[in-house]
Amino acid sequence: RLHRIFSAVIKDDSSLQAQMPTSGIPGQQITVEITSGDGKYSQTSAMVTDGTGAVVAYGKIGDPGIGLKTFTIPGDIPFGEYNLIVFGEQVNRARSID
Repeated sequence: RLHRIFSAVIKDDSSLQAQMPTSGIPGQQITVEITSGDGKYSQTSAMVTDGTGAVVAYGKIGDPGIGLKTFTIPGDIPFGEYNLIVFGEQVNRARSID
């Protein structure tokens, strides 16, 4: 069964912008091209959310800065429509706020 991932772009304080795919299936490799951003964050992250906004997958997809970021859609996502959100994230050590 086809799982459709609808893309979204977050423009955060670092002006991160990306070219993103409009669909994908579980287990598929996805490539996102970060086209601009100042890189003032420690990693590029992605979330997959369902129709209610609940996070069904989250993780690091690459280092900061422009360029291609490739990751695999988790294979255990149930059939449905989802949002793919890509953003620059400042990840700090334990007991610190990200």
